[in-house]
Amino acid sequence: MKAERIWKIRDLDPEKVEKSKEQLSISHLLASLLVARGIETAEEATAFLNPSLAGIHDPNTMEGMRQAVALIDDVVARGKKILIWGHEDADGIASIIILHETIRDLRGSVSYYVPNRLREGHGLSEGGIREAKRRGIDLIITVDCGISNVDPAAVAREMGVGLVITDHHEILGSLPGALAVVDPKRPDCKYPFKELSGCGVAFKLAQALVEKRLGLDVKQWIDVKEDILGLSVLGTISDKVPLIDENRILVKFGLGGLIGSRRLGINAIINNAPKYQDKVPTSMEIVRLIIQILSSGRSEKGTNQSCELLLTKDTEKAERLVLGLLSSSRKWQDEAKKTYMKASRSVNISPSMKMLVVVDKEAPCNLLGYCASRLKEDYTRPVVAIGHRGDIAIGECRGPKGFDFVDCLKSCGDLFIDYGGHKQAAGFSVLPERIGQLQRALEAYAASNFMDDAMQPVLWIDCSFPLSEMSTELANEISALAPFGEGNPQPLIISRKVMLEKTDGGYVFKSDNGKLFIKKGSPVGDWVNLSGDLVELDVIYSIDETGGLVLRDCRPSVFGDWPEENP
Repeated sequence: MKAERIWKIRDLDPEKVEKSKEQLSISHLLASLLVARGIETAEEATAFLNPSLAGIHDPNTMEGMRQAVALIDDVVARGKKILIWGHEDADGIASIIILHETIRDLRGSVSYYVPNRLREGHGLSEGGIREAKRRGIDLIITVDCGISNVDPAAVAREMGVGLVITDHHEILGSLPGALAVVDPKRPDCKYPFKELSGCGVAFKLAQALVEKRLGLDVKQWIDVKEDILGLSVLGTISDKVPLIDENRILVKFGLGGLIGSRRLGINAIINNAPKYQDKVPTSMEIVRLIIQILSSGRSEKGTNQSCELLLTKDTEKAERLVLGLLSSSRKWQDEAKKTYMKASRSVNISPSMKMLVVVDKEAPCNLLGYCASRLKEDYTRPVVAIGHRGDIAIGECRGPKGFDFVDCLKSCGDLFIDYGGHKQAAGFSVLPERIGQLQRALEAYAASNFMDDAMQPVLWIDCSFPLSEMSTELANEISALAPFGEGNPQPLIISRKVMLEKTDGGYVFKSDNGKLFIKKGSPVGDWVNLSGDLVELDVIYSIDETGGLVLRDCRPSVFGDWPEENP
């Protein structure tokens, strides 16, 4: 059962809020929301509210980048074959397309390979490298994978196949013995921003290649290849990296290129996808729809349906591929819900348990991450979902903020065949006979490293503000904080003693300034007294990228004594 959320209002320094308001000539509300995000100086606020392509960092400051560019440049110049090795998720797919098209535009001989995750797993494999050698591949470039593939890298070296690794996952130990390793999380990497997606790293490599081969800076490149910047949005959003710094710039400037893309595959998705009922979807809703469809693509012998969709120049082929992906997506969603419900029914958890480990031999490996994510939200604990692929057990880990799954897995690293990932999302493979020992080790780590108060879900409210003073103009000003996502969520505001009238699609708030429409967000029910009259509510609402108000939670005002609203 889900624990009830506690409401907490952030404690903002009023002097910092007032200073930001005066220096930037903005509203008190926007100044409060900036301070709530840790943006306190005029310089930081200007860069955040008005991002520029000039804020894109020099790719050559990333460790291993110059070596990678030199290797690719040499292979292209000699007319040798390049293979891009990716991953079946949207981050991996978009990464492949960015590098594939960039190398192709530079007149390189390039192809791609995406392993089938159910049969081949994630990352490089010895069998795939041998096949690449048989096909005469001179250089393999990984995207969104490879940083933990020490043994396959050694195989590539022994076979004389060049290897460049580009990845963004955490470094677990020694780097693979590739010719070049590009990962901003390398401990010796001085790149100023560490939180790029796999797609972001691929974009940086493409940027460096274009700069070296064509002499174009990033703005000149984007002017002629806006679609490439749009593709970077897919990986950045799907992998839930924080939308700050360079990620914010990529998404801010890439959204238009993605939504307005002339790419046949993207248009086919938008034109054939299920329509939103009774509303115009926001840009982010369209992006998430594209990601959902692309993530359903599967691979056979290295060829991936979603890659083919994004690369095709044939309208009929694009339509055919999208219809197949839509069918696969619906099937995946149905199977995911059934697998999650089965896992949920098997849960037997006590308040003292700090981690939830669920084992289901029949659960498809491509659904384990979904189940772990849903269970993490349900129980506000780290979750490990384990299934089987042949004679190997596969695990997906999802954790709440503050819990480090990479460190957790490191603590029992000798039990795994392989493991890797991020602090809040990781994965592993293990021999089935070690599952019991592994579960005890994981639970022991959580018992020592996950505090009791972290299991109580908290709804953090940015600030308090009178709804009677809200206006369309003010809400539009706040929407300048978009794009919203991980690391930059929609602002949450609380207004006290509000009377809401239900209407189609949401609620209406009446004040001396007129009517405000608040869209339905989370289900909150209808609050009336015994006579059927409306009661005063404390309401929490967000402001979306269009400037629309969205109801997130509410409760009768008599239940709480909240601080006075901001002046």
